[in-house]
Amino acid sequence: RTVSERGASVASSETLYVRHLTLRTVPADDFLAELSHEYGFALPITSIGEERLGQEMGLAAPRAEALDEGSVLRGMAGSVHALQRKTAEQLLRVYPLGLRFAGKNLDPLVCWRVGAQHVALNLGQHPDLAAQLHYALFEDTGGYVRKPEEMVDGRGWPPRRESLRRVTIELLSLHGLPKQGEERPSRDGAHGASHGYVPELTGSWRAPAAVESSSTLRLKVSLHAIGGFCSVSTVRQPRQVETEHVTSSAGEHGGLSPRFGETVHLLAAEPHETVLRVAVLESDEENASVDAEEVAFDTVVLGRMRPGYRTLHLRSRRGTRIEMCHLFVHISHGNEPHKWPSASELREEVETRRSEAAGLRKEISQLRRGGVWRQGSFEGI
Repeated sequence: RTVSERGASVASSETLYVRHLTLRTVPADDFLAELSHEYGFALPITSIGEERLGQEMGLAAPRAEALDEGSVLRGMAGSVHALQRKTAEQLLRVYPLGLRFAGKNLDPLVCWRVGAQHVALNLGQHPDLAAQLHYALFEDTGGYVRKPEEMVDGRGWPPRRESLRRVTIELLSLHGLPKQGEERPSRDGAHGASHGYVPELTGSWRAPAAVESSSTLRLKVSLHAIGGFCSVSTVRQPRQVETEHVTSSAGEHGGLSPRFGETVHLLAAEPHETVLRVAVLESDEENASVDAEEVAFDTVVLGRMRPGYRTLHLRSRRGTRIEMCHLFVHISHGNEPHKWPSASELREEVETRRSEAAGLRKEISQLRRGGVWRQGSFEGI
């Protein structure tokens, strides 16, 4: 081939590489206006700020802590579904609001609900709730989690489910919780080698304090859903929907292995998109006015929990697993009918009630123009 032909072939190869084998950025405005296809990229990617994302979801401009799960429930479901359709065809990464000077993370549940594939989180600090949810969702997945089908095919997620997955957990006993002042970080596991690079986030082995004060232990169980209904209760069909529960028993026969003997029922419409968090709360018996302190926790995706007798390997507040510290539980699965209205159904009911109230006010106004109310009876003029 001639030099010109070889040059044209190289140029064609480079064009093919750029179009099909590299990630190319598309501005947020064009992404939202569904103009990404005009760039001709096989897999475009767009970066969008937390504030702009909130506006597109039908929310007011968020403050440094405003874009959260409650905000999404007040937003427009149609806007969320529109973003899901867009993220089904290209990548979206969300970065936090610039006002987060302290490094506090945004709520990743909001971003995952609209289908965002990348969420910018600060993991170089003691893990807050956002980081804990991140680690739970992507643990043992190779870094990729499949989206729900309804989020990808355009139907909109989450849909109304007629039945709920029930996961019943018997909280049996706690074993090996470190004493006051004691640290036992476990450096085993798939990420064990990484502890050597940032030792201050791992901690080091330390003996317990010489003098200990008596304390009371409780367990806090909570659910955090990317989408769909969820509930935590001590009964299978609760009258009031709650997403967290603190055990009433303080751990019988204390010491190294306190027993709880309490059962909680976890209901979820989307169990594989719902994260269970169990935390150990410790309070000082001698100073009851001081709030309970969280001393250990673990997070796990609800749909990945297997039935039978299991243990949860707890983590310290640094996010590192604690050597020989486990919560012994028994897990059973089942299904329950979904009797609770969805957010859209509640909104429709509210609008219906408002319309009925407006009609009654109009009727009363007409009656008042034609007569007067006196002692509970109506008399015409």
